[in-house]
Amino acid sequence: MKKFKRVVVIAPTRSTCVNISVVLSNDEIPPTLLLQEKGEELADAVIHLEDGGFGVVAGTGTGKTVAIRDICAAVLENEKQVDVVTREHEATDYTWTCNVLVVTPGVAVNWLKSRKITADDLIVIDEIHQTSEHLELAMALAKRVGCTFIWMSATIDPAKYEVYLGARTVIRCEVMDSTRRANVSVEKPAEWRAPLVPDRLLMGMKDKIIREKRGVACFVPTRAMAEQMAELFAREDGIHSEFYHGGETAEKLRPYLLGEIEKPFIVFMTIAGASSLNITGLDTVVIVDEWYTEVLKSGGVKSLEKLPLGPNELLQMGGRVHGRAENGEIYILSKRDVDFHSLKPEAPQFKLGGDLERVALTCAKLRVDARELDLIGYIDLPAYARIVDRFRDRGLIKQNGDLKLTDYGAKVERLPVEPHWGEMLVRVEERADIELMDVMIAISSVGSLYSLTRNEFWVREGLVVEGSDHLTSYNIVATALREFGYIKYNGELGPEYKLRGDWFKKRHGDEELGEFRSWCEQRMLNPKAIKEALLAMKSVYKLMGHKLLEPTEFPLVSAGSDLHQRFLELLANTQSLEFSNRSQNSGYSQEIWSAKTSVAHGIRKLGTVRFWKDTKGWIRATMEGTVVPEELVQKYSKKQVTSVSIYDGESYRVVCQGTFAGEQLEGWEEISKPDEVPAEYQPQLPYMFAEWVVRQMC
Repeated sequence: MKKFKRVVVIAPTRSTCVNISVVLSNDEIPPTLLLQEKGEELADAVIHLEDGGFGVVAGTGTGKTVAIRDICAAVLENEKQVDVVTREHEATDYTWTCNVLVVTPGVAVNWLKSRKITADDLIVIDEIHQTSEHLELAMALAKRVGCTFIWMSATIDPAKYEVYLGARTVIRCEVMDSTRRANVSVEKPAEWRAPLVPDRLLMGMKDKIIREKRGVACFVPTRAMAEQMAELFAREDGIHSEFYHGGETAEKLRPYLLGEIEKPFIVFMTIAGASSLNITGLDTVVIVDEWYTEVLKSGGVKSLEKLPLGPNELLQMGGRVHGRAENGEIYILSKRDVDFHSLKPEAPQFKLGGDLERVALTCAKLRVDARELDLIGYIDLPAYARIVDRFRDRGLIKQNGDLKLTDYGAKVERLPVEPHWGEMLVRVEERADIELMDVMIAISSVGSLYSLTRNEFWVREGLVVEGSDHLTSYNIVATALREFGYIKYNGELGPEYKLRGDWFKKRHGDEELGEFRSWCEQRMLNPKAIKEALLAMKSVYKLMGHKLLEPTEFPLVSAGSDLHQRFLELLANTQSLEFSNRSQNSGYSQEIWSAKTSVAHGIRKLGTVRFWKDTKGWIRATMEGTVVPEELVQKYSKKQVTSVSIYDGESYRVVCQGTFAGEQLEGWEEISKPDEVPAEYQPQLPYMFAEWVVRQMC
């Protein structure tokens, strides 16, 4: 049997990582249905790992995660030691003391790029159906270094993965405990046009939930609905109500995974909780048959659209109780007929084609072309070529036979931020503007203003910089640091930002909040997004070789201030963000509107465009950004003089055409002195002046 130095388990979300670590660390779980039915096949597949990896396709509740525990024990050279490495942990100097590492796909990609994962590591991919840009890229990079793969799913058509990952065999377990077959009901709204909201359905079930002491998971399409429903049912006596979504820490679910929460309870979750969450005592699932997902359009453009759930998603959500719980019940709130027990898994829609910038920079770092990288999904190669050309024009990539990063590109690629912010961080460091650099580190670490705020973001109290979503986001983070922040030193792990009063407790249905949490609640801010920004800032400071700025030293930015102006100059000079020039539709085929929480309302903006589909099926475009004054647009545009004519006896009319951030601008005129006229027009000036003198005499 082949032995491995480490086992790297890749799981789709942080919450799934926590769940897997709980199982892997528990050696007292008895043999599962999967081991009872397919134990010999699993043992044979493990023995022959030297000849190729394998896949496991087995129903929910059969014990796939427990099988990972036993596989680790069999293939490791030393005794199993488990650790979870998510984005939070990756922001520190991680020490390699454990030989079983449970990681998110983003962590796996970064380790593969830096060659920390080798062929000596066994790669185990749990919930492989839950694909993402990071997971697809991680698989391609791991294939390139010769890793062996084990992969698992309850809801997948395995044919694509069997070929792609070179599986020696696929172990299928279709056996299910018949006593744990869930009863399924499909509920429809009173009116077809009525929104799908589960409040009436659950209120009708309330007495039953309390009487039978049921544990309920309710899957809803949005974070806002999860929070609203949890608040609504928290007022009901006799039911413990909670919410979980991607904006919450994965540790929030640990008490449920360990069975510390007494029934009856209802947990309202987005799709972030659909995979591998084995909540103790869960016996009822309510599913709202809608979700928001990004649909890849031509050219690598992603559009956020509301769609009915697919078979894989329905099976995963229902699988929290189907095959697991006695007397399990599933309620599907839908506008269509759904036969749950007849659903068949499908191959997922691969997503890497929507993140072509990541593909281009990663390939350039590895000195390969995307066409040479064995990717599982389709990418738009012409669109990829355009990205490579743009990065070449911007000086990030060069190609002399092999595709590779320039020195400038290497500085940008190594930073754990989006490339457009990476460029600005490199530029501001070159300028040695330390104050602006601290501002830019914070801005580049924030996902978006939308992620920081809730829909009712009205209490602003000096946080807003009118005309700039970016600086408003910065002020939110900077104020949190100034009022509640401190630096904690963790020995070898280094310093990191912490926040005083970052706690909450629930007592008798009411929440008690720490000072920081209370501050966020009063201002309708998302505390999790602020903390994620602080973690990302630590990584950026570390990789740039700078010490963390003392929390009280972060400046606040006001509109029109010198710091505001320097920020605008940096944006306009770098031009790495998308440009919206509304009078010309910015090169897009439709109007670009300000995002829902945007405070930047103006014609010319630099920012990020996002596409989404409205209720009538039209693709709309919104932007979070910063309004850029026209004088800066002209100052930093690439000018091309189209004509020169005499204005008066002392100056000339110069007609210019320009581009800014890759977009064509309307033409404009400048009145210039003779020595300011471009050199190619200088020989014509005496003739223009002579003609002008003659006209004056006539």
